[in-house]
Amino acid sequence: MPPKRQTASRKRKDADDTPVAVGAEASPAEAEEPPAKQRRTSSRTKSKPQPPTDPVESLESIKKSKTSRSKKTEPPPPSDDTPPETPSDSPTSYSSNQFTNTTLPTDLSYDPAPPNHLKIISWNIAGIGACVKKGFRRYLDAENADIVCLQETKLGAEPGEEYVPKEAYPYQYWTHSTAKKGYAGSAVLSKVEPIFVKYGIDVEEFDDEGRIISLEFKDWYLIACYIPNSGMKLERLEYKQRYNKAMETYIRDLEKKKPIVWAGDLNVAHKEVDLARSKTNKKSVFRTPGFTQEERDDFERILTSDPPLIDTYRHLHPDTHDRFTYYSYRFNCRQKNIGWRYVVIFRLRRDLGNLHELIAGCPVDRLDYFVTSEKLLSHVVESDIRSEAYGASDHVPIYMIIRQ
Repeated sequence: MPPKRQTASRKRKDADDTPVAVGAEASPAEAEEPPAKQRRTSSRTKSKPQPPTDPVESLESIKKSKTSRSKKTEPPPPSDDTPPETPSDSPTSYSSNQFTNTTLPTDLSYDPAPPNHLKIISWNIAGIGACVKKGFRRYLDAENADIVCLQETKLGAEPGEEYVPKEAYPYQYWTHSTAKKGYAGSAVLSKVEPIFVKYGIDVEEFDDEGRIISLEFKDWYLIACYIPNSGMKLERLEYKQRYNKAMETYIRDLEKKKPIVWAGDLNVAHKEVDLARSKTNKKSVFRTPGFTQEERDDFERILTSDPPLIDTYRHLHPDTHDRFTYYSYRFNCRQKNIGWRYVVIFRLRRDLGNLHELIAGCPVDRLDYFVTSEKLLSHVVESDIRSEAYGASDHVPIYMIIRQ
């Protein structure tokens, strides 16, 4: 039996890889079979789509390409989590070439603390060796804080004065990880002599990564802290939840004696306003480290237990949006002051019929805090973010001014 004759619609699909409805009539031009050589050349010259360099713009272009073959519809209204335009005089409005991950700005200048006040700063420096090369001392001199809390020092032993001279900060306290070389670590530098200094929280499981230093002063305790990250695949989420519980017990035990200041990289974006593109992250099938419901619930429980603790920045700036403390180096997140915690990159199938989500890190969120006992709140004059001090780390410093 002779082979069945191909229909016009079948020939058209082979010609341009564009399906048509079954039984649809084809024009003479469509029905004409192109030369085999031409078909093979066309097949060879088809290029695979490349990963986007700008995740936000690429997402929009892919959506247009996916819907261009269907009936055109009106574009949807802007998403509620799209950040508003930043006014030119906003603290987060700077020239696009100001923010690099190679050096701090050279023109940093800050007012000293008023008389009878203390200025405390906290900064995740992402390795003090690299940070010093990028302008660490320049910021330290410009800020002229009374107490400096550092996280992620990445040292293997207590340093001498190669990073910070004792003349500037005579009371220096360093701790490092004994579990993993060049990992975690924290420090406190102070111009004010503490009454007592304690390392760790007396829980063996959590005291080998150099994350906690507590200083007792006359009227309050300072807990300088670097909470563990839950991991890119949330592999340390359960460990972090145990850590949070132990940390809560430790804080409450100290608070029975004196009010506390809990400062540092607490590795959680508490509210949706503390994470860029928060609604996108909530809808994602991939859960975001630092913004999982478990982590946020833990932090909420610690803050709201009796007596309550106060997130001083959010208390003093309840309506402020688009202020963050951590910016991934990827995709120029600091320049744009936007981004998802995980930017979704798309891969197209051959028929453009499906989109597959791949993950690439581009975090933008507020992970660093000054949390105080409610009793101290009336003494807190200011708590804010040094958004302009970017370049020596993927975090920016935060500061608090407290009346003595």
